[in-house]
Formats: sequence, C-alpha cells, structure tokens
Amino acid sequence: MLFAFFTVAQALASVYLAWMMAIAYAIFMAIELASRRAAWKLDNMARVCGALLLAAIVVIPVMWPYQRMQQLYGFHWPTDVIGDLSAVPTDYLSVPPQNLLYAQLLGQFTSSKFPTEHILFPGIIALLLAVIAIARRSMHVEVARYSMMGIVGFVLSFGPFLRLDGQTSAIPLPYFYLLQFVPGFGVMRVPARFAFLLMLALAVVAGFGVARLSATLARRTGVRTRRSILVSVVVLTLLELLPRPQSIAPISVGAAVPPVYSWLRTQDPSAVVAEIPVQGPTGYASFGYEYMSTYHWHPLVNGSSGFEPPGAKRIANQLDAFPDPTAVADLRSLGVRFLIAHLDNLDSAETRRLRDADLRRLQLGIAATFGRDVVYELAPLSNPPTLPDHVQLELPSVVGRGRTPSVSVAIANDTPDPLFVGAPQAVGAQVEWNHEGVTENVRQDLPVFVEPDHTVWLLFPAELSTTLRTADSAELRVRLTGSLQLEATRTVRIVDLPTSLDRTALSGALEHVRIPPLVHANTVIPIEVTARNTGRSIWLPDPPGTSGTRGVVGVSVRGWTGPGGNVFPPSEDSTAHVRWNVNPGQAAALTLETLAPPAPGHYQFVLDMLSENVTWFDDVDGGAKTVVPVDVEP
Repeated sequence: MLFAFFTVAQALASVYLAWMMAIAYAIFMAIELASRRAAWKLDNMARVCGALLLAAIVVIPVMWPYQRMQQLYGFHWPTDVIGDLSAVPTDYLSVPPQNLLYAQLLGQFTSSKFPTEHILFPGIIALLLAVIAIARRSMHVEVARYSMMGIVGFVLSFGPFLRLDGQTSAIPLPYFYLLQFVPGFGVMRVPARFAFLLMLALAVVAGFGVARLSATLARRTGVRTRRSILVSVVVLTLLELLPRPQSIAPISVGAAVPPVYSWLRTQDPSAVVAEIPVQGPTGYASFGYEYMSTYHWHPLVNGSSGFEPPGAKRIANQLDAFPDPTAVADLRSLGVRFLIAHLDNLDSAETRRLRDADLRRLQLGIAATFGRDVVYELAPLSNPPTLPDHVQLELPSVVGRGRTPSVSVAIANDTPDPLFVGAPQAVGAQVEWNHEGVTENVRQDLPVFVEPDHTVWLLFPAELSTTLRTADSAELRVRLTGSLQLEATRTVRIVDLPTSLDRTALSGALEHVRIPPLVHANTVIPIEVTARNTGRSIWLPDPPGTSGTRGVVGVSVRGWTGPGGNVFPPSEDSTAHVRWNVNPGQAAALTLETLAPPAPGHYQFVLDMLSENVTWFDDVDGGAKTVVPVDVEP
C-alpha cells in the first residue's frame, strides 16, 4: 500500500519524475529478478503488480485529459528544442555562479543558452565515494542496482543525439528510440533533467562508498582518526555544492492571502474569473493567479504552460485591451463574470482607461473593491449564440482539371454578440469522390471568437483520384469531423481552368481585416484577413511542409505610413500564403504577423495580395489593396 501511495504521489507531482520513476522501477525489478529465488519472485511480483495496478487506477483519470489535449492539438516539442535542452559532456563540469568553491574554476563551462538546465556538476567527493563502492571484487546488489540507474540516467540526459561539439550530431541515442516508440515520452522537453536519476543513484552508491571507507578505517586507524576523516568527507561534500545565499520571493499563505480571493470563495463557484494584467511587472503574473485559484477554485481564464491552445493568445490580447468594448464583448461571450484588476500592477495608461470607462454603456459593474484590487462584474449574455447554428459547408460546383480543389466551411455570425467557439477548437474533413474511398484530411484550428456580422472561412483539400483526372463530372461527398458535424453531397463539373501562374487573371478582395484592439509599439501584431478570389483563375497554395511553389498566392503588408507622412517598410515575413487551392468565388482565411512601428502614434498600413512574392494584385488591377488605420500605444 505504501508502494502504491508513493507511486501515485510521485506521478501526480511531475510527469518528468513519473518517467524517471518508471525507468527506476524497471531497473530495480530487473536486478531483483536476477538476484532472488524463484519463490520470492512469484510472491512479491504479484504484490508489486497489484500495487502498480492500484496506482494506475488513480493516475490514469488524471493524466487522460493531458493525453487528449496533446492528441487534439498536436502538442509536441520540436526536435531542435529538445536538442538545445539536452546535456553535453561539459555540462557535468558546470556549476551555478553562486557556487562557493568552483564558480571561478568551472564557470567557463556554463552554457550560454538555457544555462540553468545545463548545470549538472555532481561533486568530486561523491564521485570518489562511488568509485570506492564499485571497486571491489563482489559488488553489493544495491550498488549494482543503483549504478545501473545512474548509467541509464546519464545516457538519457544527452537526449536523442550525441552532441560532442555543441551541435546535434548524427549518432542516435536510446532517447531517440524512446521518442519514436513509447507513447507520451515526448512530453518532456528537457532531457538534461534525467541527471536527477543519476544524482539519486550517485547519492545511494556514494553512501555505500562511505560505509566501505568507514569499515576500512575501522580496521586500520583509531576511532578518533576514523571519525575525523568521515566528518571531513561530509563537510567537503557539502562545501562542493553549497551556494552563496540568495533572496527568495515569499508566497502569500493563510491570512496573508489578498482578501479579494477570500471574497471570491463566497461567490457562485461556477462563475468564471479573469485577472489583469496578464503579464504583470515580472512577466509571470499568470503563475500567481493560478496559485491563488487554489484558494477560491473558480474556473480561471488566465493560465500559463509549456503549450498554449490556439485561442490563448487572442484571449490574452482581449484581457490586455480591457475595457475596450470589443474586449468586453468577447469576454462576456467566453462566460467571464468577474474580472479582477490589480491596479498596482497596471501601467498609467491602463489605469486611465479603467478610470475613464463608461461602465453603464459597457454593461459593467463594480462588484467589490479591496484596496487596489477592483472586481468588475460583466453582465451575462441573455441568449448566447451556439456554433452549429451558424455553420455552412459549401462544395464547389466546378473544379479545375489536374488541380486539387478545396471545399469551404463558413461560420457566419449574424448575431449582435461574439460567437465563442469552445474546445475542441479544431475541425477536419473526410472527402469521398464517386464512392471510391474516404480520405481523411488535415485538421484546422477554429478561431476562439467569431465577431458579430463576420464570417470565418476554412478550406480543406479534396484531392481527385487518378481515375477522375479525365472525367467531366463526379459526385463529391464531404463529412466534417471534430468540433463540427456536418455532411454534404454534390455533383461537380471538372473543366480546364487557368491558375495564378497567369498573372493577368489575378483578382481578389480583402473582405475582412482584423487587428488586436490594443497595439503596442515595437511588438508583433497578428492580422486576421479574409480574402476572396474574384477572378477567373485558381489561386495556387504554399502547402504545409513545402516552399517556393510557383504561382503561390498570399496576403502581405506593403508598408506603414506614420505621423508626418513618414514611410516605414514592413518587417520580414509579413506575409501569409493560402494553404490549399482557392477556386474562383471561394474565400480563404489567413493570419499574418508584422512588427508594429517603434514609436507610438497614429499610423496606416497597406495590405495587398501577392503572387509568388513578386506581383502585387493592385499592380495588375486586382483590386485587393486595403488601407488599415491603427493607433500604436507605448
């Protein structure tokens, strides 16, 4: 029962430590089976398996939502990130700058990138003691067991590839195969932390080294000399790892918890809560909000983690813009009832916006005030719109021969309130031509909000089979999966159509352009665009995983105009390309990013459509040029 209890506690404390624990268990039991009698094996293995089964019954329901979200949104750590956070041999000589003994001597080995993850020096005394424990004719079974754990932790800390020169080399290590074949192993982004397993094992083996050293000294020296040497070993071991004192930020507990959270605990437990500022002076405000949520347990909009769902950035932008009317409307549609403004952590411009806001017009009230913490209450939506009532699946009537056509999904919000798209925020499409088999296409993210009187367009490829390349017509059936459950069938004509390779036929219109309600100077801003093909040619895409496709069509920022008529060039990569073929009459949604000007003021930027990053639609009378005004704040 204790084994099951501590297994559960360790797994719930940290996924990293859960994996290390699982590896340690496997090594422990392998050595155990190899060193014990058969009768012991059967009896005790049954108990161990029963305890692990009991632990799994508790842990799996907790871990399942994480696994579901990972699969739903495709969360995974890129190989280059894992490589940067894998150990290199010199990391085992690296010490923190606060180290008393070795900071100057070993400081040269400190990594310039993610330094805290690459400080793995175990101490010289511990290594010498481990050597003393291992260097004997008959090794104790526990020394063998923990030595094996240490070796495995050491090898895994180097990540998927051996890196001798600071760069990822072509020599794969066991970690690489675990990533490939063990489900869930890829949730860890810092392989260097497997040094924890090495440190645990080293501590145990070094303990056996102390025991052997003590026994040897007892035979060869007096009691006083033996005790002096052992005390010296302890002191040197501590000195090697002892850092200089550091300041630690206190965490509020008990009576020190701000009273606003005690007040929240007395409110309707289903009321959704949001807090501003999102980042705060230190940039880590969300961690504090998450901690304080354990005092009131309300659903919380704020949060921070290694992965963010697709709508997190948009919601953070709306919180930053509060009490902008659009931001308030979006938060109401999200279900937020209480918003806590921590005035001491807001800058003067944000405080001024709150002070000057017309609360009646915004349907806001002040529910409570606790010193510099103000609780705003948002009026609930009387009849919130629901997603299925606003979705239409549109199939093309004519497609180009030899070109993969697209099917359109339109989400049209014709209500006065924003349409909130709840999780899961992804949709896919299953395509079938002439009953020749179903093709599962890539899933696409939905926006977290659809604004009033706005339509969001999604495109999905509907690749023709080789048997239909020469046909004149075919029956197309499409079924949506994921967040949307719709199905449609249509007979489609297959004809010869020109493509965007013929630049004289380019024509498009930007029907919708959206930028965040609050734009800060010198920050990256996302721009959401809906572009419709108003010409007679097929727009060719830049599909995922490719580059340089001829005739590719996209939307780009042409430039900025600032106060006094000053012209600023756009930042690099201020372009987004269509991902699938866009037939005449179809619309496509794109999101591009550009860097705001470095100084505050009133600006305009120009958007236009672009072919092959060379030809502007406006230059061939394509009619897509659009001027967007924007106020940039400090």
